[in-house]
Amino acid sequence: MTPWLSILIPAYKVADYLHDCLHSIMPQLDDGCEVIILDDDSPDNCYPIMCSWQQRYPKQLTLLKHTHNKGLSAARNTMLQRASGRYLWFFDSDDVMTAGAIHELKSIITQQAPDLILCDFELLRAKRSLKHYLRGEHHRSSFHGPCQQLSTDKEGLIAGLFSAGQMHIWSKISKRSLWQNDLHFPVDRYFEDISVTPRLALTAKHYYYQPSPWVQYRQRPNSILSNKSPAMQYKKSIDLAEALLGFDALLHQQLPSRQAKTNFYISYFCARNFIGACKTLQSSQPKTSALLKEYLTAFKASSTMPIPWLLLMCCLHGWPIRAVKIGYWLHKAQLSSRSTALQY
Repeated sequence: MTPWLSILIPAYKVADYLHDCLHSIMPQLDDGCEVIILDDDSPDNCYPIMCSWQQRYPKQLTLLKHTHNKGLSAARNTMLQRASGRYLWFFDSDDVMTAGAIHELKSIITQQAPDLILCDFELLRAKRSLKHYLRGEHHRSSFHGPCQQLSTDKEGLIAGLFSAGQMHIWSKISKRSLWQNDLHFPVDRYFEDISVTPRLALTAKHYYYQPSPWVQYRQRPNSILSNKSPAMQYKKSIDLAEALLGFDALLHQQLPSRQAKTNFYISYFCARNFIGACKTLQSSQPKTSALLKEYLTAFKASSTMPIPWLLLMCCLHGWPIRAVKIGYWLHKAQLSSRSTALQY
C-alpha cells in the first residue's frame, strides 16, 4: 500500500538532537506513514542512533547512508528519489515535531487534499523567558494570507510566502507529484530553501494554510549557517545573493499580470537577501568591491520591480527606515562598482 506521508530527515553532526527529533515523530505515525532518514557520512554517533530507532520501528523507518558527505541538498535529493508517499515532509534532524501535528495534517489531507500545506513554527529553547514570549518566539507565522481553507489563488500564495519571508521547506508539506518536473534542491549551495520553496509553490494548483506551530525550530551554535569562517561566509554570501536568480522568468510564465503589492513583497525579500549578502561579506573578504557589484547585479535581476519603485513602496508601506537601509547598501554597492570599473 502506498504511504500517504513520507517524512524525510537528513542527519549530519546531530547526535545530540536526533533522539529528541525521532521521539517527537515516531509515536505519532500511523500505518500509512514512512520515515526515511539519511546519514550523510556524519562523523558522530548518528548512525548507531538511527539503527537503534530502526529496531523499534522496522516497518516504518528506513535508513539510508552516503559513503561520503555530500551536503544537505544532495541528502534531500537522495531521499526524494527513494520516497514513495503521496505527500512529502522534509524535516530537519535537530528540530522537534509538535504533538498532534501528524493527526492534524492527515485530517486536512483527508478533507481537502491540497497540493501544498503550510504550517507555522516556534523557536525551540531549553528555557523560554518573558522576553522570548514578547518576541513571539512561541509562534511564528510562515505565511500571510487566508487560513484553514482550500485556496486556488496562486498569486495569493506567492504574495503570502514572500510577505512572511519564511521560505524554509520544513514548514511546507507537498504532494510528491509537485516534484516530478525536475524540481530538486541545488547541490553545493546554501540557502537552498529560498531557491526551491517559491518554485514549489508555483507548481501547486491549490494550498491550505494551517496556522499551527507544527515544528519546533532549534537554533544551535554549531549549525551550518552559524559557521563564521571567512571561506564559509564568502560562499554563503554569494549563494544568498543569487538564490532567486531565474525565478522572475518563471513568474512571467505563470503569473504574467501581478498586483503591485505582490511585486513589492518579492522585491523587498530580494532586497533583504542583498543586504544580508553584503553584511555577510563585509568583514571576511579582500575583494569586497567586485563582489558587491556582483550582488547588486543579482539583486536587480531578481527584483520584480525597479529599485526606485521599491524604495517608494517601502515608504508608502510605512517603512521609511527600511527604505533608507536599502538605499544605503545600494549606494555602497554602486560606489564599489564604479571603483572596480576605474581599476580597469
